[in-house]
Amino acid sequence: MTTHYNAQDNGFYLQCNATTIAVDLTQITANNSSYLIITHLKTETLSLLQKELTIPIYLSQDLFWLLQKLARFSFINLAKQEWKILPYGYFVELGDFKIQALKSDDGLFGACSLLLIDKQQHTIGYCGVFFNHGTHKKRIKAWKKVFAQSSLEHLILVKNKQIMPLSTELSENNIQKSLLKFLNHTSKQETSAIFSPWSPERLLRYQKTAMGAGWQIVWQKDFAQFLAAFYPFEEFLTTPSLPTKRLYQVAQPRFKQDFEVFIDPVITAFVNEPIELADLQAPLVGLNDSELKEFINYLKPKELHYCN
Repeated sequence: MTTHYNAQDNGFYLQCNATTIAVDLTQITANNSSYLIITHLKTETLSLLQKELTIPIYLSQDLFWLLQKLARFSFINLAKQEWKILPYGYFVELGDFKIQALKSDDGLFGACSLLLIDKQQHTIGYCGVFFNHGTHKKRIKAWKKVFAQSSLEHLILVKNKQIMPLSTELSENNIQKSLLKFLNHTSKQETSAIFSPWSPERLLRYQKTAMGAGWQIVWQKDFAQFLAAFYPFEEFLTTPSLPTKRLYQVAQPRFKQDFEVFIDPVITAFVNEPIELADLQAPLVGLNDSELKEFINYLKPKELHYCN
């Protein structure tokens, strides 16, 4: 490509004339990039954002909102940064590139794909990790249609995360079914659960799933405030109010004798200490080989590139 492409660290650099854009990279210095774009959350990115950077950081409105609320309620620490928003569906000029962010779904919150056009009118499509079986299938269909209609010259994917299914496939619906199964099989009137804060949408669904099964989630204060910032018209209780079965949302098991604690399936490891955000993952399955082939055939890029 006329625009220089350099993949590394599950992200890449794009360089055109005097403009260098780092996309989803986690080791950035002011000398090797003009801008940083973050399209989705990962633990290495959170570590990077705890350092004060001297270049503008571009991200979607939803992802900025999530990071802002996570920091406000002390789930994460963020250094002072120069934040910039990539509005969905509109091109933004960054030096020698025009960039459009499109809503995507990677199982967390605020993920986006990117359509980039350089000065020579070369079109470049990029999406980190996305799920065909997520809550927002229409989002995936919409940005794939935009890519397909853009006559992509280059398509960039994250190979090692995109086409390596985990041993247990988790969809958003199956995650909710796991909570429902847990609640239906416990004989106790009170039990506890450990949730991940990375996806407010999933947490709201947990509450509705529990209510439908006759249970009341009693949230920790920080989680309740965090969720209320996203859903101001919903009620997130921090103390029991109804004479019903109670599921206490905790950082670790509320009752030492309670070995039936529900652990959010997106949490990959359980320890007896409070679980930090950096220890949380999103083990949903990306594209398998046949889905990847169908995806590429639909977009018909002239060249396919993989991040390391």
